[in-house]
Amino acid sequence: MKKNLPILLSAMLLLSLVAIPGSTETGETGAPSTGCITTPDAVLRVAHDLIASDNAKDVERVLGHYAGDAVFLTPNGEVISGRENLLSRYEAMFRDFSLDLRLQADEVAIGFPWSFIRGATVGELRPMAGGEPTRLNDTFLMILHCDESGKWKVARLMWAHKQPTP
Repeated sequence: MKKNLPILLSAMLLLSLVAIPGSTETGETGAPSTGCITTPDAVLRVAHDLIASDNAKDVERVLGHYAGDAVFLTPNGEVISGRENLLSRYEAMFRDFSLDLRLQADEVAIGFPWSFIRGATVGELRPMAGGEPTRLNDTFLMILHCDESGKWKVARLMWAHKQPTP
């Protein structure tokens, strides 16, 4: 734990200094950000429910976990900004695949109004048309923001595909 402390402190300092366009410390609408429960369990509940929503193909519930100005940074370098632009990506994935995903959290850091989760998403994407499933073993960094309604929302999500172990 002591070995990771400098990394954790650096990440928290960075989160406290980073200004995300379109939002402020008082929330996206300028209303004070209050009411978010600042425990690891509260933040992890968002991530676990997001995965459960993915597996259930519940696009409304999935999008409800994202901030309006959410940004995806994908493994191929694509940047997807805004909840409305995430919709088509999720609709295509839910149309083309059956999902069986699990979340493994390796690190949770709580700040206010920002927190983050670092971990892995593992499981399978099974093509609806048949064929071999795609096995997932992705690492991710999820940055969450406490919004004006007092709920943790995913503000930034970046992930990478782990290379197979030789």
